[in-house]
Amino acid sequence: MNSIISGTLIGILFAFIIDKVTNTAFFQKIPLKVEKMIREMNLSYLDALFLSICAGIGEELLFRSGIQPYLGVTITSIFFVAIHGYFSIKQPTVSFYGLLVLPFILVIGYGFVLWGLWFSIFAHLFYDLTLFIILIGKGNKDEFTVND
Repeated sequence: MNSIISGTLIGILFAFIIDKVTNTAFFQKIPLKVEKMIREMNLSYLDALFLSICAGIGEELLFRSGIQPYLGVTITSIFFVAIHGYFSIKQPTVSFYGLLVLPFILVIGYGFVLWGLWFSIFAHLFYDLTLFIILIGKGNKDEFTVND
């Protein structure tokens, strides 16, 4: 039970930190395609919950239980960030976002080792859900800006 609560709180905390940092002038100049994609999907809060549950369970089962035992925490975390498109040779500035989220992914990886799969699932689920809620809220207020 403590791993679920800890994962939930860590996920929410990192989501707010990522949101704060990506709203700085530096990150406003970097094209974050995930924001554009979320806006174009026109998600409801229920959609956001469903996607967060699917990603939290599916990706953590694959990466923490399936890949991490073979590649270790660091390589698996870098691979996780890379396949999400947050490292780019063509657009090196996008890699700044990858470097920003990498510490959270490392926490999920080490949390899996220390506290188990439920920690990782809930950290991921609530990270995604919190960011979805923030982005949906911004879209509903017409304050949403996307850099192409």
